[in-house]
Amino acid sequence: MKRYRMTASTSHKAEAYAERVIPLLGKVRWILATRYTSTQTDRWRKDGEVRKGTVTTWREYLYVYGDKGYVRFKGVCWGYGGSGPCAVHKILTLCGLDDATARRLAFESPRLEEDGMSWEWKPEGSKPTRMIEAA
Repeated sequence: MKRYRMTASTSHKAEAYAERVIPLLGKVRWILATRYTSTQTDRWRKDGEVRKGTVTTWREYLYVYGDKGYVRFKGVCWGYGGSGPCAVHKILTLCGLDDATARRLAFESPRLEEDGMSWEWKPEGSKPTRMIEAA
């Protein structure tokens, strides 16, 4: 399976990346929305100064698994009405979900307060591929 990873972390770039990558995945078998905590020390700021200490932030990723590969999107999130969920909605419709389901997952799904899976989607009657079973 081929792995695609988005390096930019904005919702607008995620939408553009999805338009290029989703068709390469083949039939979409599984979509997974996850959240985890990340702690960084001495992060660099844009002005070149070092921020001393640690910073703990949430990281949210959307994984799309298909027959021919999978992609991890960052810069997207769900559960409110902003640009992040709008990008998730577009990604989900590119994956073949109907508009009502895509809207429900993008705008109404809960954002967890702890690490783990926020939600997942599988087409009815789908069987997991080897990659999905290992994930």
